[in-house]
Amino acid sequence: MKMTEKSKKKNAPGIRLLKTAQYSEDDYLYGSARLRALERNIIGSELCARLCEAEGEEFTRQLCELLGISGEDELEDALKNRLEEAYALTASLLPERNRRILDIYRCPYDCHNLKYILKCEVRGRDPSPGLSACGTVHPDIVTETLHRDGIEALGELYPANMGEAIYEARERMAQTRDPQTVDFILDAACFADMKEAADETGVPFISKAAARRTDQANLMMALRISRMTGDPRYRAETFTKAFLPGGKATAAPDGLLAVLTSDDIDTGGKADGELARAAGLTGAALTDFTEAAAVSPGAAERVLEDRLSAEFSSTRYKLAGAEVYAAYLNEVETSVKNLRIIAAGKHARSDPRQIRERLRACMI
Repeated sequence: MKMTEKSKKKNAPGIRLLKTAQYSEDDYLYGSARLRALERNIIGSELCARLCEAEGEEFTRQLCELLGISGEDELEDALKNRLEEAYALTASLLPERNRRILDIYRCPYDCHNLKYILKCEVRGRDPSPGLSACGTVHPDIVTETLHRDGIEALGELYPANMGEAIYEARERMAQTRDPQTVDFILDAACFADMKEAADETGVPFISKAAARRTDQANLMMALRISRMTGDPRYRAETFTKAFLPGGKATAAPDGLLAVLTSDDIDTGGKADGELARAAGLTGAALTDFTEAAAVSPGAAERVLEDRLSAEFSSTRYKLAGAEVYAAYLNEVETSVKNLRIIAAGKHARSDPRQIRERLRACMI
């Protein structure tokens, strides 16, 4: 693997000093007003409930009318465009000194793009058609850099941790041809960048949201790994490798590891409850998660996502601030996810009640 001199310098070991941006809610007055006005265009809970009840041609008609498309075959492109437009708009409204304030949402798309690029390289495919425009680096810039300078130059484009991790991930992919190894390396770098970006903003709400997303991702990872059969030590080793930084814990918590290596891991709800307690859930959140996990990991994930979305209810009457931007993106993301869930449920001819149960909570 070749690296440019600039890349080598960037990847030299050392301590990264974070600089907190100066934050003022006044910088967000105009943007917040724009986003509040646009919230009415988000397809929220009421419209999603109507779509769940609609059947056949009536469902197709309502869906096409809401999204401005002529057929269900255009659905995925329409949803992708909605996301990309929302991210482009919020980015354009950010004050220059706080450009990274929404990176807790944008970094995962960067991570997806980098994974896709590396996997396409192994398969000899052009990654351009599969790149998302929701990240911090636009696909046009990525494609131009790939064609001009190759993958070796990509590290200079991305946030620091992912920019460094791409070289290690590429090397490990060449050695092992194991996509999971690449995922572990880039996911850890992504969440590290999310934490750094959140801490740089100086906005407690953003830092808390980033930490909560990390903690919930680690809990879901532990839950899915707990379903693995075989050597308990392998479960613990897998979780340790996959553990994401940026939450309450700086390393895989002993409590979670203890549950994963327990001989009683197959006791269902008891083990799920122990995982949730070890991850810090209490009260109603603990009960809801444990009951949902007994149904499926997907149901448990919905509980956690709804819990995170509920925190945005505190921003509903806020006049201006980074929280308004974050809430807007969260609602657009939730709306798009719900529309995909509805479309998939209709395609599978699921009962409307079952589809509604899978929907994520929307504050609009």
